Amino acid sequence: MRSLHVTLTEKGFDRIKSGREAKEYKEIKKYWAKRLIKFERDIDARVFNDFLNALKHPFDRHRGPRDCMDCFGARFRKIDTAVFKNGCVRHDQSIQRVTRAVKSISVDLGNPEWGTRPGEYYFVIELQDADLA
Repeated sequence: MRSLHVTLTEKGFDRIKSGREAKEYKEIKKYWAKRLIKFERDIDARVFNDFLNALKHPFDRHRGPRDCMDCFGARFRKIDTAVFKNGCVRHDQSIQRVTRAVKSISVDLGNPEWGTRPGEYYFVIELQDADLA
């Protein structure tokens, strides 16, 4: 079973823990791409950077995020669970964690209600409702 570990701000952690947020948005950057995406073939750093730029603007040269990923031979990794950690814990508190099953991973426009910038594309980790741990 493959797990993705995500450290959040206290506000973000509370939204996930309470179930008010069913999606977690992550910027399209190298850090998240390496954790969420695998390629059908080896690619060099230049092609990887071209891929990230194309994914941030999927309608510039492609018909959308899925077409962009297909063009580069990219697929989302199979991730079963996401383990969220509250990154704002004082030294006298124990670390809080919440584990959720991952329903899907995609690329889509962000939701400004949750702190994303309007009109920008993000990795979207869609979560199932029930707490696993």
